[in-house]
Amino acid sequence: MKILFIDCFSGISGDMFLSALLDAGLDENKLLNNLYLLNLPGYSVSINKTTSYGISGKKIAFHTNKDHPHRNLDDIQNIIKQSRLSNDIKDLSLNIFYNLARAEAKVHNTDINKIHFHEVGAVDSILDIVGAAIAVNTIKPDKIYCNTVSLGSGYITCDHGILPVPAPATAELIKGFPVSFSGNGELTTPTGAAILKTLINKSIQSIELEIQHIGYGIGSKDTGNPNTLRTIIGKKNYSNTKNTEEIYILECNIDDMNPEFFPYLQEKLLNAGALDVYFQNILMKKGRPGIQIKLLCFYNNKESLQQILFNESTTLGIRCRKETRKILSRKLINIPTIYGNIRLKTGYMPENNNAVQTTPEYEDCKAAAQKYNLPISKIYREVLEKSKDYI
Repeated sequence: MKILFIDCFSGISGDMFLSALLDAGLDENKLLNNLYLLNLPGYSVSINKTTSYGISGKKIAFHTNKDHPHRNLDDIQNIIKQSRLSNDIKDLSLNIFYNLARAEAKVHNTDINKIHFHEVGAVDSILDIVGAAIAVNTIKPDKIYCNTVSLGSGYITCDHGILPVPAPATAELIKGFPVSFSGNGELTTPTGAAILKTLINKSIQSIELEIQHIGYGIGSKDTGNPNTLRTIIGKKNYSNTKNTEEIYILECNIDDMNPEFFPYLQEKLLNAGALDVYFQNILMKKGRPGIQIKLLCFYNNKESLQQILFNESTTLGIRCRKETRKILSRKLINIPTIYGNIRLKTGYMPENNNAVQTTPEYEDCKAAAQKYNLPISKIYREVLEKSKDYI
């Protein structure tokens, strides 16, 4: 299981997050090529190696014209949706912006669509958020964790005037996270808090991990201490993985929706972070046939998935409950075959590390079957036979 651990000992901002992942090995060309697909004109990029109080890391900067329009959520959604980015990157970017807009709307007691992003609506901030989505989609961690988030102290000056640290939107976004009010100035920005809100599976103080890559993202301010964000990428030790986790179940009943829309809704929910989405035939009041939509998710995706259900279905209400599920430890194993490497999904009992479930990856088998014009069942059998030497 690949883990991305975000060490927020000096807070987090959008550019620091992106810089830390670049320092941890994120491919610069892949990032910049994807950002080009956003079709945002009028900026240049610099990526440099630098230091903050003796700690070496990377710093990405987007250089733009400071005069920019104040964009609302619709403006930013249109920019992202009309780009040539992949659907996964679009969905993750939109989720981050949605969480940010939701927090701003609550702080200002207004409708989410009336929120005008000031600093966050600037080209460089859009690039920070979309860049974060590109980075996570490229690294593809199975889980993302963080520790206590340092917020800073004092006051900041912004378009709304002089505000206490943390900024109101940051405070709203960071609810539920362990925080500290240590450090000078604003250490965690609204953009950084929105990234955490959207990405984090759980806040933890310790983790057993086989470290593979470490990166430091250098901030712009002199806080009197190292102004850096550390990201750690590693593998979780399967023998010590707990076999229970908390999940949320969202469900609603539908009896007036075009059935052609259900596959689209399912794909959109899965791309937005749902663990599973399924539909059941039910008989509703007055004897009307209907469909029950049910999905599983983690806490950090709950709000954005509910918003998708309201936007894309005809439901007027969503039931939500927290449950605990028992799970197997999981990993993907590359199985070499005469048809190329094909991944095998393997489930292990956490107590003894014994493999109890093995399933060839469907998309790999499908690609091999099409390439060699063979029945997909033959590919499955070949993978299962070869897997005996690798489990």
